[in-house]
Amino acid sequence: MMPPEEFVGKWANAAAIARTPHEFTLDFMRIGPQGQQGMVVSRVSFSPLLASQLLDLLGEQWQAYTEESGIPPEEHDD
Repeated sequence: MMPPEEFVGKWANAAAIARTPHEFTLDFMRIGPQGQQGMVVSRVSFSPLLASQLLDLLGEQWQAYTEESGIPPEEHDD
């Protein structure tokens, strides 16, 4: 379930990852058009196991996206 006020989501145009031996923390940020200092709009901490699963899921979705859009997978931005 998701609270109604969260359903619309948040816009992020940057991300940062920090890790310890026991967890990963992913910050989603919004940076202004003139490159102003970013603001964290959401922070999620999770286990290394979930990090591995997330990596697999993102890879699968990226592959599907590139196939559907016609973008060769090797031409994505890092």
